[in-house]
Amino acid sequence: MSPNKTTAFLQREWIPLLIYAATFFTFLPILHWLTGRTLAEEQLRHAFVVLGMAGVFLVVDQRISLRLNWDFGAPAVGLLAAAYAGAVLTWITGWAFVAFPSLILALASFLLYLLGRSMARVVGAFLGAFGAYTALAIFLPALDWPLRGVAAQGSGWFLGLLGKEIDLRLLSNEDGPQLLLFANDQPFLVAPECNGFGVLTASLLLSMLLVLYRPLPLVDKALLVFTAGICGILFNFIRIVIIVVLAPVVGLDNYYLMHEIVGTITYYSCLVFIWWLIQGFRIPTRATKDLKVA
Repeated sequence: MSPNKTTAFLQREWIPLLIYAATFFTFLPILHWLTGRTLAEEQLRHAFVVLGMAGVFLVVDQRISLRLNWDFGAPAVGLLAAAYAGAVLTWITGWAFVAFPSLILALASFLLYLLGRSMARVVGAFLGAFGAYTALAIFLPALDWPLRGVAAQGSGWFLGLLGKEIDLRLLSNEDGPQLLLFANDQPFLVAPECNGFGVLTASLLLSMLLVLYRPLPLVDKALLVFTAGICGILFNFIRIVIIVVLAPVVGLDNYYLMHEIVGTITYYSCLVFIWWLIQGFRIPTRATKDLKVA
């Protein structure tokens, strides 16, 4: 941008830029908390990276043209006003949960300002998935033990089908309670990293990004997101089953390497499967619906 164009741009856009700068500082405490939460939890970091990579790939795959429009029109202004209304409500009532949707509204306003109202569907898809990510970051501590229980019981059931003698035990020591899965008397610790939250979160975020972008009926969107969540849980079962089966084969010296390899393969296999499933989902046309099976 030439100096003359830069000057003209700043003369025209200095008020919106000033407003969004103030908005950034208004919501900075929430952004700081969310950033710290993400950096502190490996599962959230992986899910956030997956969300970013999936977003970039979606833009490239769908040949979405992103251009700066600087559109401070009614949609951007309306969303920003709603965001500030939520911030004021949070300040008056102390209801922290109101601050998070307000942040999403502020981000939506800023993205519409940058990209223009024609990109509303893209912005909605990204921020819908980001909103789900925020909710999952809030509820991670509460979901840890329920997910650990589901992971242990589900994988134990599959291992039982393979002829393994399974026993689940909850032990307590100075570090707190521990859940152990015994397969033929060989113990496996079901740690927080084994609860499947990472693959479940990535599966839900990826599915929401894809279904919110695609023009599908609401029921189909909900069913696809639900299916993605089930896939995340099942792939975590598969990961645990493979690790337990391979543990006696690879031995203790190679156990942790095998653990990481199996975890990485099953994690990304799940995401590739969900991408394939949702991108291949088609709404039957009227002509297709009228066909009769011979």
